[in-house]
Amino acid sequence: MTDDSKKYTIPCPEVVLCVEFSPYEASCQLLAVSTSTRVTVFSCRFEEEDADVDGIEYTQIRDFQTENQTSTIAWNPETSLSVLPKFLSFATAELDVKDHHLRLFTSNLKEDESVLRGTRHTAIL
Repeated sequence: MTDDSKKYTIPCPEVVLCVEFSPYEASCQLLAVSTSTRVTVFSCRFEEEDADVDGIEYTQIRDFQTENQTSTIAWNPETSLSVLPKFLSFATAELDVKDHHLRLFTSNLKEDESVLRGTRHTAIL
């Protein structure tokens, strides 16, 4: 059995803890990459989807600072960069030494950006 899958690399200066492509049609080109200090959102295009692309093309959209180590990322289905106003939103589950935290990040990719912090709890997420 041969492995015909392609592998692409986006350089990252820090250790990557979690990655998540948006599963929704309006934002399926978005990739969130978490490290110990941030979640970086990229817009990606692949050669399988666009004949003008050789391998992968990516653009860094935005960095969102995190307070703790991110273990999970979930995209908001309303996220879209193709309509105005642009809307980017995702949630993270973060871990510190003894508690779990939920964060909801939103941005219009201009001046408006917010982070909604959920209450901490000790149950497993």
